[in-house]
Amino acid sequence: MAIKKQIQPVLEGLLWVVDQPTPGQKWTSVELDWNVTLSKDERLGDVRHRRLLEELQAFLRLALTKPTSAVRVKPGSLYSTFSGLVELARFMRNRNLTSISQVTSQESWEFVEFFRSQYKAGSADVGRPRGVTFASALKVLHCLTQIHAIRIPLRDAGFATLPEAPYSGMSTFAVVTNYLKFERPKPHKPIPDHIAVPTLSRAASWVLEGGADVVEIQRLVLELMRDSGLNKRAARSRITKMITAYTFKKDVRTGHPWMEQIRARNRLTPDGGRWRLTPFQSTRRLILDMVAACITLIQGATGMRAHELIGLRAVRREDGSLQCVESELSADGLMEVFYLRGITAKRQAETHRWTAGLRPTGVDELPLPVVAVNVLADLLDPWRTLAGDDHLLLTFRTRKSFPGRRNAVGRFVSDTLTRVQREFALDALLEAGYGEEEAVAMSMEIRGQRWRTTFAHAVFRTSPALISALRDHFRHISELVTDQGYIGSDASLLDDLESERIQSTARTFLQMATGKRLGAGTVQRLITRHKEQLMAEISEMPGDGDLARAIAYVMVNDVRIWTGRYASCLINLLPNASRCNKYASLSPGFATPDYANRSPSVCASCNCCIILPEHREFWTDRLATNLRIVEAEEEDGLHRTSRSIAAKRVAQSRAILRAIDSLHEPTGDVPSGASS
Repeated sequence: MAIKKQIQPVLEGLLWVVDQPTPGQKWTSVELDWNVTLSKDERLGDVRHRRLLEELQAFLRLALTKPTSAVRVKPGSLYSTFSGLVELARFMRNRNLTSISQVTSQESWEFVEFFRSQYKAGSADVGRPRGVTFASALKVLHCLTQIHAIRIPLRDAGFATLPEAPYSGMSTFAVVTNYLKFERPKPHKPIPDHIAVPTLSRAASWVLEGGADVVEIQRLVLELMRDSGLNKRAARSRITKMITAYTFKKDVRTGHPWMEQIRARNRLTPDGGRWRLTPFQSTRRLILDMVAACITLIQGATGMRAHELIGLRAVRREDGSLQCVESELSADGLMEVFYLRGITAKRQAETHRWTAGLRPTGVDELPLPVVAVNVLADLLDPWRTLAGDDHLLLTFRTRKSFPGRRNAVGRFVSDTLTRVQREFALDALLEAGYGEEEAVAMSMEIRGQRWRTTFAHAVFRTSPALISALRDHFRHISELVTDQGYIGSDASLLDDLESERIQSTARTFLQMATGKRLGAGTVQRLITRHKEQLMAEISEMPGDGDLARAIAYVMVNDVRIWTGRYASCLINLLPNASRCNKYASLSPGFATPDYANRSPSVCASCNCCIILPEHREFWTDRLATNLRIVEAEEEDGLHRTSRSIAAKRVAQSRAILRAIDSLHEPTGDVPSGASS
């Protein structure tokens, strides 16, 4: 089937057009109109502002087409960067500055004050007013930092650049948080249980009990609609007769049909609207509600982002199975693990797969998310054929009937995904016994991104030991994102997290004390040298077994392992050696990683770090990504006198991968009793 053709970027003139490849976005391309208003009688496209326009366009063109380790502008962030450049141009017009070369560090602070005083006043007469917030400040002020970061390629291309670092050398984040005193927005909270439980329960019941019924009803309706011997009115009459007589499958739990027969009915929407649906319209609504049930179940049971779900494609293999569904046997061969494969584009587009459940080997039942994907594939297959589109999710552009033309089938966007879930949740809450006004208010709590946090809480409450698996599932580089962004500040959950960290540390120490090489780095070498002493100290601890005694040792000595995608940290062992936290040695309470300063490069060069085989995938990806950047930099001659950041990361990644690979090599130790 046809796939959307990529738009060739237009990066010249006053109107730029760039393709938007991320699924689920409202627009398939980003359009930038450079002829913006600067003052009452002036526009950026005027002749008098030509030099400034050329400089701003040169920066954005380079950031888009020649990304570096310092500045990468993607289509998803393009308009935000452009908005910052527009505000910068308005500031420069206000200050009678005609070139970027005139923006000194002092002028950059004036830009901050200009933003604070003028941004809200510049709101349009329609739509939501612009607010001076953390997000808007970061969006507007960051452009100067970015321009300074690529000053060398700008200068080599013949364009002026900033004479010195803006904001007295402070980062944009520091300006926004320390100077403007804005706080970073808090993460999404999970959907409350009294809303999530009835919604997910109804979705599971619909998918399991009703999926085949809805696919069959749609098949019968389309068959009658395509009957050339019937006019439209006669076809509608026969369809109504057929659907009102259709008997739904019995629910195995109740012995009654999972849904009452289709009739004309009233419908309440989350915006408070009331509609009277005919049996034919109720059938159409039944199909759309089944789509919503599948979406709700997949997001609730996997935590996938909206664009990740929308980006799945219903391409089939030769045997009829979906390419986006994969399975493999577990290490012990007892379980079959299922995955959904697609594209994630949080930072950059990359292939990823999400665990969708598992089943015992030899059992026919599929995990719920996989069942939901299969239902979507079968249900929307006629509409994919009509539209020539192979996306798993499609929607109807017609308001009351079924699509009859290609352009009547629409693509899903994030707003559509949230809307259909709220409509489905409203019906679930009404069925659960809530009053209309209360149910409407509760349904507005549903948002696609909140299922991600809800899923994280459900997994963590099941077992805190799953925190590492959850981090990999979400592809979080930093444990801070998972621990604080998704687990949050719930005291009971934080206690569970601390308990799991203690047990993980104890297991690691016990293994290394017995001589097992788990990783590479200073910590591993230190414990290897003193393993006999460590084992002796563990043996003296109270406990019924080795693990219990190791846990006691960890708690008495207040040692913890802080895990992550790129490295693990034992800062308590060597607090003086910490590169991220200079106060770690002052008190045991201070001996924790400083997440504001922690990064892959910092950790990899820190003596508190231990590199484990589980970190290999991250460093392999980091090596490949930075190799591409280095190749682009070499083509442009960007680091003739010294190595770039990307080149340093390449060398570091290679060294780390060699260290990980060396774990599988013989240590050279002579076994006890062997002759030399």
